[in-house]
Amino acid sequence: VDKKGYTPLMWGAYGGNLDAVKALLEKGADLQVKDKDGYKALDHARDGKYKDRIEPIVEFLIDRQKFIDEGSDKAGVVSSEPQAESVAEESREEFPLCVGAYPEKDFDIELFEAIKENEDKKINEQLEKGMENCLDDDGRTLLIYASVLGNIELVKHLIDNGAQVNIESKKKRTALMLAAYGGHEEVVNELLKHGARPKINDQNYRG
Repeated sequence: VDKKGYTPLMWGAYGGNLDAVKALLEKGADLQVKDKDGYKALDHARDGKYKDRIEPIVEFLIDRQKFIDEGSDKAGVVSSEPQAESVAEESREEFPLCVGAYPEKDFDIELFEAIKENEDKKINEQLEKGMENCLDDDGRTLLIYASVLGNIELVKHLIDNGAQVNIESKKKRTALMLAAYGGHEEVVNELLKHGARPKINDQNYRG
């Protein structure tokens, strides 16, 4: 496999989203994990998309790494190379395609547009039909869309209605990765609270 393998922490660092990075680290995300090219979260922060956010997040990660290193030295710990989890718990192959796949359930791309427009009635109509974990043509779930947009109320509503938090898109991206990249701290925390896995990597390219 020649794809890259970014973790949610790397996504958050690259997006310059300090609060999301802090939340992920508090839940056990590992600064030492490397992507397929050997780069860590700190390297992604230095290569950040938003130049005005680079300095504070790089300083924070350097300080965090120093703290970890000092703790390891005092304890005499020699750690093995950390590894990201490469496969999400819920594989997308377990779930049906939404768009155009089940016309008898009257599901189409309009639902995903409804998420963008916050049309609660239409969203609820589809949830009543048991479509909370179905996928669009790119393997994205309703929860992934809601997380990308930072729609915390919808994220909570979807989870309460059975949406699974670790489903991957075709690009191996989860709701947590994209919420971290977007800097949606409240969404990141909500997903982590419900079992989103911070060590999953996307095995893919940014963008």
